Amino acid sequence: MSALVFDKDVELRFHTVDRYGRLVCMVFVDGTDAGLELIKEGFAWAYAKYLAEASLETQQSYIAAEALARATRVGLWTDADPQPPWEYRKREKEQRAQNIFSHEP
Repeated sequence: MSALVFDKDVELRFHTVDRYGRLVCMVFVDGTDAGLELIKEGFAWAYAKYLAEASLETQQSYIAAEALARATRVGLWTDADPQPPWEYRKREKEQRAQNIFSHEP
């Protein structure tokens, strides 16, 4: 991502607001969708939760890019069992909660 956006003007295209009140945007650099490029390189997932709200063209391009990255085993897809970040965060949160309760007197 750094090579794609560092020291460049970016255009943010508002998409929606997440449950924490943060803006979810598509990032463009010189007309190139940075998120799509990350997915193509195998450095990101096509996040279905927000993808369903995108245009059909965006949905298709993101899904196709992820499928190709998976098939060619690039980036995170070189791992035999990659963990989606939302599942990783959920597991970590549950683990922290379990550790707190297991240390009670």
